[in-house]
Amino acid sequence: MLQDPAIKRSGLLKWSQDGAGFICTNPTDFSRMVLPQFFKHNNWHSFVRQLNMYG
Repeated sequence: MLQDPAIKRSGLLKWSQDGAGFICTNPTDFSRMVLPQFFKHNNWHSFVRQLNMYG
């Protein structure tokens, strides 16, 4: 996701300064435009739960 040029250009996701994590600048737009491309849902909270579960 973070390597996708279209997502990079959108500015919705970016790496943190230390490169250890990422920052979502607009979770609402991210959920609507990006999540459906990679997951079978567009639910921000579900995405966060998956991040926490799988690291």
